[in-house]
Amino acid sequence: MKKTLAHLFVESKGRPALYNGRLVHAIVYRKVTRPGRFIVRFRSAVRHPIQALNLDIKPGTFLIEGGVSSKTILRLDTCPDVVEVHYRPFDWESRITIYNAWIDESGRVDAWMMHAGMLVEETENKMILHCSDGRGEPTFDDLVVEIDFLDE
Repeated sequence: MKKTLAHLFVESKGRPALYNGRLVHAIVYRKVTRPGRFIVRFRSAVRHPIQALNLDIKPGTFLIEGGVSSKTILRLDTCPDVVEVHYRPFDWESRITIYNAWIDESGRVDAWMMHAGMLVEETENKMILHCSDGRGEPTFDDLVVEIDFLDE
């Protein structure tokens, strides 16, 4: 029986894991040391289940459309295709955490189950995340997100 991405991430203790010769991430981190902003562009997504992107900053806060929080979920059924996120780290050890999720039929947010994971293209100030939700075999086209970090 072939191992799921979830099993591979448990074995790797959350670090990226090889799946069919490709390095797959469960989660992406970005260290931030001063206030800044980034733009999230949802390039494509399947319609069912509803796809989402989880953002977290520790220690620190995000400012998104007037709301302040240390974590947020950008759901494709409730947010625009382009979102500007301002962040304010609270110390030199702050980091932003990013991972994909999806909304199940009951409205619950799911993540990190079965075949959830991301292929990551990264340059100094840009990330493109090719996400596989946890349903079925991983395809890495359930959600494609571009994140441009500005002011760095």
